[in-house]
Amino acid sequence: MVQIIYDNQKNDKDKNEVGLATSIGAGIGSGVFKIFEGAATLGATLLDLGVDKNRAEAVEKYFEKINPFDELAEATAAGKIAELIVNIGVPGGAAFKIGSGLTKATLAAKQAGTYLSKAEKLKRFGKGALAGGVAEGVFVGDVEDAGSFGDLLGGPTALDRESKTPEAELLNRLKFGLEGAGFTGALGAAGRVAGKLKNQTGTGRAITDSFDKWIDKYISRPLRARGKETRRFWRKNENGRCTCKRYKSSRKCNVKNR
Repeated sequence: MVQIIYDNQKNDKDKNEVGLATSIGAGIGSGVFKIFEGAATLGATLLDLGVDKNRAEAVEKYFEKINPFDELAEATAAGKIAELIVNIGVPGGAAFKIGSGLTKATLAAKQAGTYLSKAEKLKRFGKGALAGGVAEGVFVGDVEDAGSFGDLLGGPTALDRESKTPEAELLNRLKFGLEGAGFTGALGAAGRVAGKLKNQTGTGRAITDSFDKWIDKYISRPLRARGKETRRFWRKNENGRCTCKRYKSSRKCNVKNR
């Protein structure tokens, strides 16, 4: 995705004539084509192993001809990003849902009057992230065009753009898929933390869960005005002054009312 944002190498005049909304819409349509192109290219690459028939290259040229949205999508960075999001987000999201089985398992547990344990949720989430990464590696239309974080930051997931061999293509897809699995895990963790923060805000309930306590200590407290103080002894009006009855000074209230 990093490469897509900065890749503005050709037909600048024509690209300026394409509207942003048009390019984004084309990116969505092109992303659907890229899903099928990715799967077909992977199959052709596997057939090319050991036999130099250039089937994968022929497949890519074929999809370039039949994809009516490709040029409009490439006209803007937003169009390219929309294309990539659809290309890897749709199969990756579906694979995560199927691989984890979290929704079905949660509903089944709820109907049985129980809850999924944290270990079970973590296990299912890991399976979903792995399935999503595999799907991204399989269905990405052009892995070199999509790029990787390894290309930007360096490291083992940097793509090999020099070796034009089936083996290099498969290895690049593997690297892309591994990054996808890790990125899915990171997004899921961030989403869970955000959900916990939202659920804790303004409830006034005591925090008993160990994970919730960790979030409260290292994320919530540094971000809120009252810090580690309870809502009972730290009320602030619009002017930022303490409104506790016993103390006028917010600093004094902070110390004496613990």
